[in-house]
Amino acid sequence: MTLFRHVLVICRGGAQDRSLAELACSLVGQEGTLSLLGLLEPPEGLSVGDVEAETAAERERLEANLAALAADLPAARLPQVTVVVGRRYLEIVRAAHRLGADLVMKTTDPSPRPPIPLFASIDQHLLRKCPCPVWLLRDAAAAPVAVVAAVDLPDDGGDNGALDGLNREILRTAAGIAALGGRPLRLLHAWSDPLAAVVRQWAGGEVEARVADSTRTAEAQAQAKLQALIAAAEDWLAGEGLSGVRLLPHLVAGSAREALPRAVEELGAELLVIGTLARSGVAGVIIGNTAEDVLNAVDCAVVAVKPPGYVSPLLR
Repeated sequence: MTLFRHVLVICRGGAQDRSLAELACSLVGQEGTLSLLGLLEPPEGLSVGDVEAETAAERERLEANLAALAADLPAARLPQVTVVVGRRYLEIVRAAHRLGADLVMKTTDPSPRPPIPLFASIDQHLLRKCPCPVWLLRDAAAAPVAVVAAVDLPDDGGDNGALDGLNREILRTAAGIAALGGRPLRLLHAWSDPLAAVVRQWAGGEVEARVADSTRTAEAQAQAKLQALIAAAEDWLAGEGLSGVRLLPHLVAGSAREALPRAVEELGAELLVIGTLARSGVAGVIIGNTAEDVLNAVDCAVVAVKPPGYVSPLLR
């Protein structure tokens, strides 16, 4: 099974490019396509002609390095190599769109506020605006062994069509990556009891007992929904050649922005796959505040998955 048809690898011209590109090769297999994109930031305050002259030697060096890397990769097709000068996140978005890439891979830029593992500005832009999933690695390495997928669960009686589509994309991506290492995939969901505060305010006598009952009910409902999602996922993942990936439920109590990063660390996750969320009334789909907070709080590689039908606001 080919997990991705076309992977765009963002290269810096350093030693990590090779391990990143080799990992991308394992994703596209013998049927997919690989592209290598080198990026140079234009010097500030120069005219277009001066920028071209100023960056000509560096561009030639980067092109030669990437061409040598491409020729040495174990890919069925010789990867396409492109080097461009411009605003990095914008050129990545444009290249992903132009090539029809279904995954962008890059190592993270240095954090502006170390040692807190926040993503730098270029990575934040990509998480919000790249037209396809983005895999950000702290360090280029082999396929991750411990893969965790953060999923949301449907509301009772609500329209959950968009959520179902997003969960499917998350699990297809995460299961495919977990399959590379032959390991199970943990489905992670943060649950809470929305009625606990109401019960505490209005229950009268035996408040704590009533709150405990409400909390047990909420946890049981979350567990049942997560098991139902796993049962459904096993069916359609089997149709995509991923029946060998074992799906393991993992519920954590608390708000997602606090509970998910803590659980990711406790599980020893090497990769977190999480979905970006729609905001109603906004043109295009942008990353939700909760997802962004979670991504900025974890210290492992991440894949941010776009919902079906996503259109980047930079391409409108």
